[in-house]
Amino acid sequence: MKGGCKPVKRLPANSETILTRHFDGIVPERIDSYLSVGGYAGLRKALEIGPEATLGELKRAGLRARSRDTGCTADQWKVCASQPNPDKYILCNALDTEPDTAVHAFLMSGNPHAVIEGMMIGAVTVGASKGFLFLDKANPAIHALLVEALGQLENHVVFDGRLLDSDYRFDLALVLLEPAFMHGEKTALISCLEGKAPMARLVPPDVGVRGYRGCPTVVDSAETLANVAAILQKGSEWFAGFGTEKSRGTKLFSISGCMGNEGIVEVPFGTSLRTVLTDCCGGPAAGKEIKAVTLGGPSGICISAESLDIPLSFEQMEEMDALFGLGSIAAYDQGTCMVDVVARQLAFSAKESCGRCVMCREGTWQLQEIIRDATIGKTKSSDPEQITEMTNGMRAGALCSIGAHAANPLVSGLRHFGSEFDDHMKKKKCPALHCNKYITFHILPSACTGCGECVKVCGEDAIEGDEDMIHLIDPSSCTKCGKCHEVCQNIASAVVKAGPQKPMTPRKPVPVGSWKGR
Repeated sequence: MKGGCKPVKRLPANSETILTRHFDGIVPERIDSYLSVGGYAGLRKALEIGPEATLGELKRAGLRARSRDTGCTADQWKVCASQPNPDKYILCNALDTEPDTAVHAFLMSGNPHAVIEGMMIGAVTVGASKGFLFLDKANPAIHALLVEALGQLENHVVFDGRLLDSDYRFDLALVLLEPAFMHGEKTALISCLEGKAPMARLVPPDVGVRGYRGCPTVVDSAETLANVAAILQKGSEWFAGFGTEKSRGTKLFSISGCMGNEGIVEVPFGTSLRTVLTDCCGGPAAGKEIKAVTLGGPSGICISAESLDIPLSFEQMEEMDALFGLGSIAAYDQGTCMVDVVARQLAFSAKESCGRCVMCREGTWQLQEIIRDATIGKTKSSDPEQITEMTNGMRAGALCSIGAHAANPLVSGLRHFGSEFDDHMKKKKCPALHCNKYITFHILPSACTGCGECVKVCGEDAIEGDEDMIHLIDPSSCTKCGKCHEVCQNIASAVVKAGPQKPMTPRKPVPVGSWKGR
């Protein structure tokens, strides 16, 4: 779901799954339904074998965090577990903090008890007695479902505050937030819980040493914790049978853009991007052809259609110096201006930056200004040098991973679509005919029916011509709003965009059918 408005389509997977394997067989909020498929057996196992053996099980499974932080889950938990402070906390981030993604809402609506069980296993393992589960404030359906799920724990999993039949006490609270991009960063999320602005903190020390209220804290995504429950239920060997040697298990991906099917899909790590787009999404929509794909949201990368055979794995993303984030994949067709795509991603990062460190605050703003200038004909000769200097500086000096990877769309965009950036920055043209500065609107005399609908929507009186006359657009008055182009698409498709080469048109309105242009 996105914003609690509508359900997200579940796309077909081509192999066995981990996180969605029970989606069709249980009633999400009903604990008896979850218990019938082995639910909370992982928690019981963790209580029986103890923290050290649980950490060993997660280590053998090779579980890595499904978030911007892709470290080994067992190693991160071990840091927290080893701290002598008796007050420890576990935080579960179930917020969808990136644009056009709904991975966590999808997971929480399909099997919330798996996430809850993962949190309880984490609490038992690191010694936390209090947990906080962050939910989207704008999604009341998910909140109601979690309230119902937590209410049913009594007399099934929690007895007088104790987990199962042990002496371990654990309290779990729901926290409602309006998702922001910075909420995907651990220290910023902790700041929110403490009643402060969501701003990144300097690390080290890691949150496992000093986190919420200065105490050892584990912060994991809902997807990571659902995997923890699966590993303890089914075993590390079973889990390690999915994916690659260095990328174990599966990943949820949120697909959007020009595909025939959009939605959420779960695939093993190592599956190629092409397989996901072709087999799971049915390929591009009718009449469309993939030009580019962005992978990993605003901190991710842009790649061309020629690179779709890359495997979706941690090692591949590390090689490309990028992050999966929440698993956002957006496909763009041939009519897309990739300079505009990168400009919008940089603008988003600049707007969402917490502003604490100079490298991110100033770097994202200046980069988005440079690329925005490229779309309106204001490129300076010093811009390429500035881009290199700033992207290197942000990578080396930003306070958190958001700032360090904010330039990824631009760096990868220049690598895969360098000629398109050159067209904008040097040749002052937009091959996709998207950027208004580089296009003009014209009415094809051979197609114009003289209906006058374009005249009605033009707010600048830039279109000449009476009824049954071929209409003309005055370029000196046209503001390039595109309203005439939009309205004509459903009538005659006579209004067209043009770049350097412009169509021949009469000098003044003439009767429909009388144009004899050469």
